[in-house]
Amino acid sequence: MPDTNITGVNFRQQNQGRCNKLATFPGLGGTLDWKPSQEGYVLAAQNAGNLLMLLTGMWADRLNGKWMVMTSLVLCVSANAILPMVSPVSLWLTVLCRMAVGAADACLIPAATSLGMNGMT
Repeated sequence: MPDTNITGVNFRQQNQGRCNKLATFPGLGGTLDWKPSQEGYVLAAQNAGNLLMLLTGMWADRLNGKWMVMTSLVLCVSANAILPMVSPVSLWLTVLCRMAVGAADACLIPAATSLGMNGMT
């Protein structure tokens, strides 16, 4: 890979050795010693939660779309807020949080589409 010059700074040399580092949060430090297969579970968990869209698409028109949007946003924000806290504790809690984010997306997309098609009533 050739060196990339961004605003006169050699980006590759400046960031060498800093790849795959966790963003630090106040009170939450350290790294996660996960294998690549475990990282794959975490990344795939959101798509597994998205499989619920097969069911939530039917609910979007029957239930109130506004409430589905509100519920899905609360679930998404909650799951993403606790994700950095549970990640050092357990891989499977992290996978569960990512599945909750996927489930929230599975509710949000059909409900937002239903609201758009039916008007905001």
